[in-house]
Amino acid sequence: MRHRRTDGPRHDDRVDLERGPRPERSAQEWLNRTGSGLNTTDLRVGLGTPHLASVMSAMYTLVVASQGERGAERPGMHNNAELAYRRLREGLVAGNYEPGQRLTELGICEDLGMSRTPVREALRRLQSDGLVASTGRGVVVNSLSPEDIRHAMELHGALDMLAAKLVAQAQHEGRLSPRQLAALREAGDRVGERAAAGDPRGVWEANIAFHRCLTHLSGNPLLEDASERIWDRFAIVSRTNIAHRADLTPVAHQEIVAAIVAGDVARAAAAAAEHVREAAMTYAQESTRR
Repeated sequence: MRHRRTDGPRHDDRVDLERGPRPERSAQEWLNRTGSGLNTTDLRVGLGTPHLASVMSAMYTLVVASQGERGAERPGMHNNAELAYRRLREGLVAGNYEPGQRLTELGICEDLGMSRTPVREALRRLQSDGLVASTGRGVVVNSLSPEDIRHAMELHGALDMLAAKLVAQAQHEGRLSPRQLAALREAGDRVGERAAAGDPRGVWEANIAFHRCLTHLSGNPLLEDASERIWDRFAIVSRTNIAHRADLTPVAHQEIVAAIVAGDVARAAAAAAEHVREAAMTYAQESTRR
């Protein structure tokens, strides 16, 4: 028969003079990290008791947190793919690539300083966005067909009309601040300034900024998001179109701004509709010349 020793630490004491802290102490420290309020007794009796859910929840919380910490400390392929996607998308929307331009994985890898795996994933996402198209031997910057342009202009017109109506209604009800109105005026004036300077790219950038300001002031985040997606698809084609225009002078922008300042909802919507109609005609004429 074995007798319990009484001249040293008992088995229940959580210190082993030769091996250091016992496993129970480490387990308790782990539970303390989870913030669950559990102890090692809960672990021993957890299975088959109401404690099980708490124990499992604590385990899951710690594992997920640890994985998140590791991801933040050491960016992996997924983060690189996201970075590659964002940088390529920004370059496409900013007009750094021409419609129909071929993009090679090797060239992009060199430009971004990344391996092929994240670049390949980024190109797949950009293809889903409609910004690039697969050719079987790589990808090319997407160029919208006349039918694609017509569809985009129809949606753009509806979104701009709604945005102009909402902004004019907000002004009519006194919900627009002087600073917001000033920002809209400045955005419209900027287009005219770039046109007077004979700067097609500047007109293109200022035009997009004006429409983004308009949709932002609408106060409708869904409208703003939908408009942003249309402009992203339309960015490359619209820049090329503006570059070929003989007359860059904007007229409709001033009318839209004037109607909004007056709080005239119907007039603002009509001005926005006329602006898109004129733009659609310009695009149609440009496609006929090609």
